[in-house]
Amino acid sequence: MGQKVDAILKEAGFIDRWLAEGKAEGKAEGKAEGKAEGKAEGKAEGKAEGKAEGRAAMIIRILSRRLAPPSKTLQKKICSIRNINKLDELADFALTCVSLDEFITALK
Repeated sequence: MGQKVDAILKEAGFIDRWLAEGKAEGKAEGKAEGKAEGKAEGKAEGKAEGKAEGRAAMIIRILSRRLAPPSKTLQKKICSIRNINKLDELADFALTCVSLDEFITALK
């Protein structure tokens, strides 16, 4: 009996249509899921990048106010650091170092 029902459904095109609909639904769900994950990842990366840029700017400002404006090369080097903990350590050191040379040595 089950084979007769399958044959009737197949003949009427129901199985192919159900498969196509299921495939389309699965594809749409997968696409939406991927889009949401990508958006969340991008948002997290953007926040981390923004934090790093802010800390780098703070270090450059501290050095400029306390000692002397850092060279463009030193500024680029500071801005290239993405590790927040390292940037925090450098900000603390920028508050206590006695010269740019001392800061550059600590940067290495």
